[in-house]
Amino acid sequence: MRALRYYGPGDIRVEQDVQEPECGPLQVKVRPAYVGICGTDLHEYHSQTLIPLAGERHALTRETVPITLGHEFSGIVSEVGS
Repeated sequence: MRALRYYGPGDIRVEQDVQEPECGPLQVKVRPAYVGICGTDLHEYHSQTLIPLAGERHALTRETVPITLGHEFSGIVSEVGS
C-alpha cells in the first residue's frame, strides 16, 4: 500500500510498498477513501514531540520509526477482528 511515513523532523516520505497491517482481535480495518493531515502532524514535522525517537517504541501502539501518518481519515470498514 502507499503511505506517508515519518522518519524524523523534516523527513517525511511517500512510500509505495508499505506492508498492509493485519487486523488484530480487538480492531477493525478501514480502507481509506480520504486521508488528511492535522496540526499535530505539522508540529511533528518541525519538532518531534509526540512520535517516539528512532529506536524507541510508541507507548500505546508499540510502533517504531518510520511511522505512518494520517489519522484524519474516512473510509469503509473492510475487516473486523474477533
